[in-house]
Amino acid sequence: MDAVVYAHSEQVLHRDIKPANVLILDGEPRLSDFGLGRRWDSESTKLTKTNFGMGTFAYSAPEQLADGHSADARADIYALGRLFYEMLTGKVAFLGVDMDLIPGRYRYFLTTAMQVSSDKRHASAIDMSRQFQAITRDEPKGPESTGSVRELAELVNAGDSTKVAELAQLLMLHSGDPIVNLQEVVFIPAPVLEQLATLEPDAFRAAILAFDRFAAGRHPWSFTDTIARFLRDAFVAGDDIEVRRVIIVRLLRLGSSHNRFFVRERLLEVLRLVASDPTYTPVLIDVFANNQDVIPFSRAELLLLKLPASVSALIAGNAVPAAGEGAGPRFK
Repeated sequence: MDAVVYAHSEQVLHRDIKPANVLILDGEPRLSDFGLGRRWDSESTKLTKTNFGMGTFAYSAPEQLADGHSADARADIYALGRLFYEMLTGKVAFLGVDMDLIPGRYRYFLTTAMQVSSDKRHASAIDMSRQFQAITRDEPKGPESTGSVRELAELVNAGDSTKVAELAQLLMLHSGDPIVNLQEVVFIPAPVLEQLATLEPDAFRAAILAFDRFAAGRHPWSFTDTIARFLRDAFVAGDDIEVRRVIIVRLLRLGSSHNRFFVRERLLEVLRLVASDPTYTPVLIDVFANNQDVIPFSRAELLLLKLPASVSALIAGNAVPAAGEGAGPRFK
């Protein structure tokens, strides 16, 4: 990373950062092969043409693949993020990014570096380096007090939007902690969830999907209502299809397993929001085709909703989806 910081300080872009171009000399990594590099204030390489992509596909930023000439320093940041992901997981990010494989303290760092939109990445290699140094300076000391998430959420809810990024980082850091999820995350207010979904959509998505793992299983009856309220608020806060699918499934299963009418009402509430949206028809087919065992608890109420006929038929138990219609791959 120091090499990229130095190159950028000299206004030189590398544009082909990848494992093959990192050499180990005397035990230290060295960045090599600036064959595709250029000064960003000149036409120093003859290889660059407008509207001509370049670089190695698995590590190149989207804007670099679309037009190598217009790519700026943030394309190198994207490539560094992909390189770090591979170092930490042993997997090439091109095959799919699974943040569950990443230690919590690196998740926000890598999510930021690998944003599709260059405007959402670290602003410069120096900024990226500073954040990296901050999270690697000390050995991890375990989870911070569980009050941290709640305190930051309260500050955001009080109007301090500058704390949204800090809250997002903390949520990703503690995504695997059941105490933080079930004692702090579940109480994040709806307006804060909306800000997270808008300003930090990747962190919001990761936080809700992580929370769902802890929402499964048995809980005290009154606490299932708290979970249901939170999931309803999260559903309304964002429009990520996979997040919404997961929430519908959890409410469906949670209400049935706890025989909880309040949870069922939250399920009906979120379904009303998407019942007439054709985008969600295959989502609902997938949900009800793969959760037939818990439909009876809510069947009568579900059939009163104005759902697509194919979905209502599945709920009624009168139809089985055609091959691939409801049991295909999850929406992502």
